[in-house]
Amino acid sequence: MLLETKGPAIKQPIIDAGDLVAHLAECYDLPEEPHVELIRRGFNDHYLMRAGKDFVLRVYLNGKYYIRGHDDFLYELEWLEYLDANGFPAAAPIRRRDGALLGEFRGRHTTLFRYADGQTRASTDR
Repeated sequence: MLLETKGPAIKQPIIDAGDLVAHLAECYDLPEEPHVELIRRGFNDHYLMRAGKDFVLRVYLNGKYYIRGHDDFLYELEWLEYLDANGFPAAAPIRRRDGALLGEFRGRHTTLFRYADGQTRASTDR
């Protein structure tokens, strides 16, 4: 399935959530087999993953003009990890079995985050 995004034409297929299950089980130490569902498409695709507890998988969209390379993703992830390690309530990334913060699936970068509880806010759309 192709979905158009606002702004420059970036057409990338949404990855079927079921296709991610084996990938996640292979890459991460999970307490049980994951259940995965797409929760949001925006600048990136986000999937809710339940595996004994909740996580969020981010699948980055390719072709963003402001991303020069994989180091730009790592900068954000290492910053979130630093904040978490110093007591700031951040949705920290989860390291993979190989110790990396960033993975790849079907040519797109991926990262798994701890789920951060929050509140739904009222829409400001008019």
